[in-house]
Amino acid sequence: MIRAGVRWTTQRIAWMAVLMVWQPGASLAERFESAGDVHGWLLGHQRRPGKTYQGWVKAGIKWSPRLLALIGAHLRTLIQTVATAGGVWTTEGWVLLGCDGTRIDAPRTQSNEAAFGCGGKQKTTPQLWLTTLMHLATGLPWGWKSGKADASERDHLRRMM
Repeated sequence: MIRAGVRWTTQRIAWMAVLMVWQPGASLAERFESAGDVHGWLLGHQRRPGKTYQGWVKAGIKWSPRLLALIGAHLRTLIQTVATAGGVWTTEGWVLLGCDGTRIDAPRTQSNEAAFGCGGKQKTTPQLWLTTLMHLATGLPWGWKSGKADASERDHLRRMM
C-alpha cells in the first residue's frame, strides 16, 4: 500500500527507467512523458506515478542506494541459480571471483571536480574509481563499488567482502 501523497516508490522508479529506454523522443523529458503514458496504461486505473522528469530524477537519486542494493542482491541470486544449474558455479570446488579497479574519466565540470577529484597527473579530467568483482566462470559482475579518483581498490574489495 502506498502512503497518501507518496507517488514514487522504488518499483515505480525502476519501471519508468525501463520504459524510458524503449520510448522514442528527442529529450529525456519527452521519453518520460511517453513512459508515463505507457505506465498508466499498463496499470489501468492507477494515476501517473509523478508529473515531471525532474521529480523522477530527484526520487531516483533519493532511492538509488536502496534500488542498487536490491537489484544487486537479486542479480547475484540469479547468477548463482543459473551458474549452479549449468554446472559452472564452482570450479574444482571453489567459487572463483576476480577483482579489478579502474579510473573512468568524467566530464570536466565543477560539480564533477568537487565530487570525484582528479587522480594521477595534473590537469586531468575528474575521474571516478570503479572496482568490480566478477564471477569468473560466467564472466558476470558479482559486485561493485565506486568512489573518488583517489579511492582504494583494496578498501573497496574489503567493503564488498
